[in-house]
Amino acid sequence: MANYDSVDYTNGARVRASSDSPEWRQFSITIPAGVALVDEDELRFCKMGADHKILQYTLGCDASLGTSAGDTADLVVGSTVIDAAVETDGFAVADRTYGATIAVAHITADGDIVKLDTSTALDSQTTSGARTITLGLLVARQSNATYTGERLTYSSPYTL
Repeated sequence: MANYDSVDYTNGARVRASSDSPEWRQFSITIPAGVALVDEDELRFCKMGADHKILQYTLGCDASLGTSAGDTADLVVGSTVIDAAVETDGFAVADRTYGATIAVAHITADGDIVKLDTSTALDSQTTSGARTITLGLLVARQSNATYTGERLTYSSPYTL
């Protein structure tokens, strides 16, 4: 088992939406030349801020990983598997991107790690060159506000 980390993960920055609208964030990990991904490897892309949701993701690679058709990996946030069947043959081909909408209910806690876990179903071939795997996340704030039913009134000395 090996861990591969993005610069964002290593620096420890938390991913948070900076507005009320969902925002795309992108993270990359480079697998060194001559290295093969094997069962139980983890690709750690980032850490999340508290009270956020991942709505969609894209995953791509700039060179072939040489995986077999049917190999899968898990996309995990904290301890929640948000996609248990990431088809590696969908993104492991050079310049192809795989994407999905997340249907699993989840809310991030501060410091939750977003990672691709190769689990027990992935073996890639060693390549002569480095490969860069890029994860794009559509992140939104999880609103905890509830409507209280109160009426807001305003009075002004000015006529309308």
